[in-house]
Amino acid sequence: PLFNRMLIDRANYIWHNSTARERKGYFLAGVGLEAGKQLDEIAEQANISLTHANAAILSGHQDLAITLLTHLAGLIFKIKPFIPKKLPDNWKVIFSAWLRGELMVNDVFGEATEVLNFIEDGLVYRLPWGMEAIRVRAQANHDEIFENVAIDCLETSLVVPAVENGTLNRSAAILMQAGFNSRQAAIKAVQDGRGTFTSLLELRTWINSDLLKSLTKFHAWPTSETASMWQEFISNLNPYINTMWKKDFKKAKAIWHTTTHPSIGEKIKLINTKQSKTLVIAANGNILGELINPIELLKNGVYYAYVSNEYEYVDISFLGSGSQPFKAI
Repeated sequence: PLFNRMLIDRANYIWHNSTARERKGYFLAGVGLEAGKQLDEIAEQANISLTHANAAILSGHQDLAITLLTHLAGLIFKIKPFIPKKLPDNWKVIFSAWLRGELMVNDVFGEATEVLNFIEDGLVYRLPWGMEAIRVRAQANHDEIFENVAIDCLETSLVVPAVENGTLNRSAAILMQAGFNSRQAAIKAVQDGRGTFTSLLELRTWINSDLLKSLTKFHAWPTSETASMWQEFISNLNPYINTMWKKDFKKAKAIWHTTTHPSIGEKIKLINTKQSKTLVIAANGNILGELINPIELLKNGVYYAYVSNEYEYVDISFLGSGSQPFKAI
């Protein structure tokens, strides 16, 4: 049929107009042949701008980062499907202010609705997509940024969060990615709290620092409008501070309720009862016995228990994030 013929012709056209490596790059970038060819054309300039912008953010050179990102955006905004629905004449001014963390409601940027639409469509959606397309295309093609230095060897993860969240402050971007949804308040919180974290684990450590605890006591911090939002954010974040799983082991003494001892190495299950007992259960659900010293079984992990080679003991392994997996009841 016609549809199958068209599909075959299109596949043959792509196959004869691209190499295997190019097709892999286009596929990973999420673009078609035409857009992929355009990415190839700008690759040398785009790769340099992308990696140098990351380096500028990392070293705190804000003006250089903005210059490089603006040049990169100019290249990306000429390629479908990364062209914004409407590109304002003063988009570079808007982009610069956005990256500097400025308020975007000032009349100097133009009509508020149009500015916000450009930010949402062009800066939060299409530009990060385009930058990621450049990065994965470069990786698929093993592009070298310097002699014998591939793009994989360089930092490339900072520009997308900066553009998506509207700040070159790496810590503020991480704070917003973690779920704090006020851009201005996130920037202020990081500045007031001297935040220099670069990961979610470091963010949680910062949240629980003495300085942050003292700042949080002020009911109008980070701002009067976002104080309740901040309180909700940290209350949701704190329960998950200790998320690093670890393995722990204990040999616990048991008393058997059956006349026939279970087999050495037999897999068993532990269950707590309302009577504060820790029962030892067989695979078929029968109660075999109980621990002489009951333990509080944690919910944030997994217990593996086996009959020890010493009949009166149970070997228990715990894998989870709890700090006291064998705490006595």
